[in-house]
Amino acid sequence: MFGRKKRRRAKGKRCKNHPQCNRGSNNNRFLNLCEAEVGRKYVVVDNPDHKIMEMGVFNGCVITVHKNNPSDSNIIIAVGESRFIIPKPTACRILIR
Repeated sequence: MFGRKKRRRAKGKRCKNHPQCNRGSNNNRFLNLCEAEVGRKYVVVDNPDHKIMEMGVFNGCVITVHKNNPSDSNIIIAVGESRFIIPKPTACRILIR
């Protein structure tokens, strides 16, 4: 478009100022929602449950865990100003980062 040629980099070449990926670090490790710590904020990576998705817990949203006791059968999370109670079997299928 506009008479310019598209310039393509050869495969495997990087820009000079591009930082290296940190794929092996613990920052990118995925957790189940049932393994989350109370009080921390997480990003939802994968949510296979449609009912939970309709409540507003979709991929890419930021959630805060309010209550996650091992003896309880539910987890309480916050999405924005809303609070939701999610059963543990469902929460174990939701991946977070």
